[in-house]
Amino acid sequence: YRSVDGRGSRSDRKTALHLAAASGRLSVVLLLLHFGASTAAVDVDENTPVHDAATAGHAECVDMMIRLGASPWNRNRKGESLMLLAARNGHVTVAGALARHFLTEPDHMNAADV
Repeated sequence: YRSVDGRGSRSDRKTALHLAAASGRLSVVLLLLHFGASTAAVDVDENTPVHDAATAGHAECVDMMIRLGASPWNRNRKGESLMLLAARNGHVTVAGALARHFLTEPDHMNAADV
């Protein structure tokens, strides 16, 4: 990778932050964010690093990235929300972390968001 958001030669366009989040490496996620990695970076399926963490069940990574500015409302190319990805994969702790964030921003939430 040429920079913290560099995609090198990866055809899937995943950044180092995507990979760290999907692996549940919270310390690496924090390091990458400290050096300017973007939580808004999208891969070829328009998944952000938070989508990858939610799909893989890494609640601490999901929670921390949202606390540090990632949007809990993003949807990927298929229209899948973070909550849907977490629920589909049976990740109750991720769903709980997302629910806590939704409760702090209730004006933005509607039935289509979950």
